[in-house]
Amino acid sequence: MIKIGNYTEVKIIDMKWLSEEANEAIVSFKVSNKVYQAFGCPVDFEVGNSYKVEFGFIEGADVQWDAMFNENKDKIKDLIIKPSSTWSYSAYGQVLSVNPVIVDCGIGEFDIGYLSRDERLIGEYIFFDISRLDIYE
Repeated sequence: MIKIGNYTEVKIIDMKWLSEEANEAIVSFKVSNKVYQAFGCPVDFEVGNSYKVEFGFIEGADVQWDAMFNENKDKIKDLIIKPSSTWSYSAYGQVLSVNPVIVDCGIGEFDIGYLSRDERLIGEYIFFDISRLDIYE
């Protein structure tokens, strides 16, 4: 799991408990009038309230270098939910820095690791895969 200290203001719109004892839930939240879902543990959110949160993620399928740099020709900054998924996304964003590579995906910035030290990547629009989006208060 990768987590970085970048906070985003979200409004919690629903929580489906996976385990109340473990404080684990599927958290539905809104950012810029778009709804997303993420895994939360521990969660102390209240539906209807707004919070400053951090996002983390577990990487999904290994995306080949060519696909990573060719699948975002429309310069999208967003997470697109995968069909029949709860918290898996196709992630589209713009590279902000390298070593590690930090990508702005619109709802937050994601550290996708030490893929390159080549500063020519800064400003490029890329695609990567998220198998589970996590949310933390």
